[in-house]
Amino acid sequence: MSLSLTGLGALFLIVAVVGHWLGIGAKIRAILAFIGIILVGTAGHGIGILVTVTRFLEGIVGAVTNWIFGTPAPWALFVILAIVLIYDLHPKHGAGKRTAVVAVFVGLLLIGGVGQFPILNGIPNDVRNGVNTARTSVGMDRPVTAINLVSGR
Repeated sequence: MSLSLTGLGALFLIVAVVGHWLGIGAKIRAILAFIGIILVGTAGHGIGILVTVTRFLEGIVGAVTNWIFGTPAPWALFVILAIVLIYDLHPKHGAGKRTAVVAVFVGLLLIGGVGQFPILNGIPNDVRNGVNTARTSVGMDRPVTAINLVSGR
């Protein structure tokens, strides 16, 4: 049994949801939710719908900032959520229940492509490559058989 990157992302999301339900491990579940949502990407229908909703919210923020400032700033939603996520994950501040939700929305905005920030569009691929490298280095890419289960090889 070997997990694909999408399967590993789904596992991370499930662990994050269970941790959220139990109210344990706020920082680790936020990290797992962020990595999980990026690994799953737009593979599932539910994630695709969430990306569409997030893009819609980004459009609303762009319209509101256009009304207030006279110029659209759809990226403001990403900036606000990224600041909240960094603040919550900072060692001098404790993460709460909102941290995992904010991490999911930041991941969704990165998957959907954050307008005006083309340099951020490579982050999902970098996360996938990093997890794939870690997965390969610890041997998670090999199928589990009775022989390597007993011998550890």
